[in-house]
Amino acid sequence: MLSGLEILLARMKDYPEEFTNSDGVWRRMIRDVSPYLDKDEMAALEYGTKEIMRDKFNESVLSQLAGVGAPEQTKPKVVITSTTMKQQALDLMNKQFDHEYEKYDAQRNQAFNPYNVFKP
Repeated sequence: MLSGLEILLARMKDYPEEFTNSDGVWRRMIRDVSPYLDKDEMAALEYGTKEIMRDKFNESVLSQLAGVGAPEQTKPKVVITSTTMKQQALDLMNKQFDHEYEKYDAQRNQAFNPYNVFKP
């Protein structure tokens, strides 16, 4: 067996959190070398990884049952469809139109106010 693989298998037992991250340096290294490992080495590697994941699963179940890290109450997710997007766009356009019309109407009323035209 490769001596580097033996070292990693021993490290898996001591520092399992380093091997659960899919982007971790060890996972990338294992992925790169795995095509060149023989059957016994692959079996040992798979067994070590399997044990880590089983332990992580057990830990997750126990922490969930104990209420540690329980998800907070959140609002239900909103499903956005093309119909709701169109309706929201129309509502926004109507608000913008109303705002612009109010500005125009205020300017028009001020311009055509007879008291503004005939000031003594």
